[in-house]
Amino acid sequence: MEYIADFEIRNTDGSIEVVDVKGVKTDVFRMKEKMFLKRYPHKLSIVGYKKGKFEELKKG
Repeated sequence: MEYIADFEIRNTDGSIEVVDVKGVKTDVFRMKEKMFLKRYPHKLSIVGYKKGKFEELKKG
């Protein structure tokens, strides 16, 4: 599986956070999200643009 996210944040403590910007979570994306979480130890944040600002989308 190849996962290409929108952003990768490398924190000063060495941890990595992966950020993906989505309008909605499609069925295909939900499958890729599950595969990503099984394969990688990084935090995955999904953000969307709502009411004039970016905010993290709820899990599930």
